[in-house]
Amino acid sequence: MASAQRNEIWREIVRRFRFKYRVSVLNENTLEEAWHVRLSRMTLFVYSCLLLLLTFVIMAAVIVYTPLRAYLPGVGDSQMELAIERQAHQLDSINGVIERNDDYLNALRAVVTGQLPADTSSVQSDIDLAKVNTNVLAPLQHETSFRQEYEQEERFAIDASEEIDIEKMIFFRPAEGVVEYGVDDFQNPVLNVMTVEGAPVMSVLDGVVVSVNHTHNSAWTIVIAHKDNYVSVYSGLNKPFISIGAKVKAGEAVATVGGSAKLLFYMWHNLEQLDLSSGYF
Repeated sequence: MASAQRNEIWREIVRRFRFKYRVSVLNENTLEEAWHVRLSRMTLFVYSCLLLLLTFVIMAAVIVYTPLRAYLPGVGDSQMELAIERQAHQLDSINGVIERNDDYLNALRAVVTGQLPADTSSVQSDIDLAKVNTNVLAPLQHETSFRQEYEQEERFAIDASEEIDIEKMIFFRPAEGVVEYGVDDFQNPVLNVMTVEGAPVMSVLDGVVVSVNHTHNSAWTIVIAHKDNYVSVYSGLNKPFISIGAKVKAGEAVATVGGSAKLLFYMWHNLEQLDLSSGYF
């Protein structure tokens, strides 16, 4: 009995799904039938599914075959990615130029305001240059070669006529600030001068610049050779004022302190690093 009732219920549900309804569109003025269609619930369900499927296919085709796909997360055009990468490199280059210009302007401002000693190198005036006699014979080939060899040999030459007694040596302070003695990341003795960004960095002795390098942490390092095999190293700098081969005096500014606001100073003698905690400064 129960089985017959369930079968009757299912037949009634199927009959309702298959029963067709007439949908008519009438003219409002004449009430004349303009259009009609006969639909059942089953047909309406099938048509709705087909319409949704067709809509999905059309949207997928539009996204795949039109530039709209570039707006989807994780999907991009290779040309656009190359353009973005190229613009990023250009932006980095522009930032580098701006930073170098700012360093130059800061150094120039320090010189103008008297906070940084001017370069001690002598500059010949225009009047003296005008007095130079240009009516001379051109140098011979062997004379030019001799000059080039001599200049190359004397580029890093240091006057070593007398030895320096380290006990009597007076070092010029490399920078103004709070001095701390310690070791660096490689356990080397180092003198840390805590100061401000843009503070002048001075050579501790007379010497010749033998190295100007840009380190991995976007800071500059200068190496200066002095008499009697003394070498001083200055690290954590902005772009230096001097170049390799330049001769500097004790107390002459060679660069400014970088963004870390800390100068790392090392001293070497006869290829052995000195322990600066012994009171050289």
